[in-house]
Amino acid sequence: MGRITISETRDYFLKDGKKFFYLADTCWSAFTNPNYEEWEYYLEYRRMQGFNALQINILPQHDRSPSENYIDPFEILPGGSWDFSRRNKKYFDRAEEMVKMAVERGFTPSLVVLWCNYVKGTWGSKITPSKIIPLEKLEEYVSYVADRFGKYNPIFIISGDTNFETKDTEEYYKIAFETVKKRCPASLTTMHLIGGLWQVPDDLVKLPSYDFYMYQSGHRKEEQHLSYELA
Repeated sequence: MGRITISETRDYFLKDGKKFFYLADTCWSAFTNPNYEEWEYYLEYRRMQGFNALQINILPQHDRSPSENYIDPFEILPGGSWDFSRRNKKYFDRAEEMVKMAVERGFTPSLVVLWCNYVKGTWGSKITPSKIIPLEKLEEYVSYVADRFGKYNPIFIISGDTNFETKDTEEYYKIAFETVKKRCPASLTTMHLIGGLWQVPDDLVKLPSYDFYMYQSGHRKEEQHLSYELA
C-alpha cells in the first residue's frame, strides 16, 4: 500500500518516492449508502476515469440521501441521539472493508474525521445538535478511527466543511489533529474548509500536526472565480 508524503520543497506530493498528482473524487456518504456490489462497480468506474484518491466522511453525512443500507455508527439513545461511548462494530467493520477494497484497487483513502455537524460551534452543529460529540468523548473516538484506518495509509482530513465561529471549534480540531498524529505519525493531515473560506486560525495553522493546506472553492456557479482567486 503506497504512502503519500510531501516533497522536501513542500510544493508537491510523493507516493512511494515518486511525484503524485492528487485527483480525488468526493464520495462523502460511501460508508452509509452503497452496498458492496455497488461500491465495487463505483471503484472500477472511477479507476477507469483516472481518479487515484477518494474523499469519504467516516461518520454519516448530515445531508446524505436516504438508503436502505444505512447503519448508525453508535448506539441510539431515546430521542435519537447517539451514545458515543458505545460504537456499532458492524458500521466500522463495513467501513473498513470498503476502505480495504479501495486500497486494493490503488486508491488513496482521504478520510474525514469530524464533519462540521459533529463539532461544537460550527454552522453544521446547529443542524444536528444532538449529534455533537461531547468533548470528553472526542479523543476516544479519534483514537479509535486512527487505529482502525491507519493501517491503510490514509490522508486524514480532520475537518469537514467547517468554519470557525467559536474557540470551541478550534479546541475540537486541535485535539483531533494531535490525536491522529500521535496514533498515525506517517499519515498526512489537512482540513476541509467551508466553501470560500481561506483563513484558518493561527493556533491551528501553526500546529506541527497540520501537514498541508486544502481549500474549497464552493459549488455555486456565481463563485467559480474562487477556484483561482483562492489559489
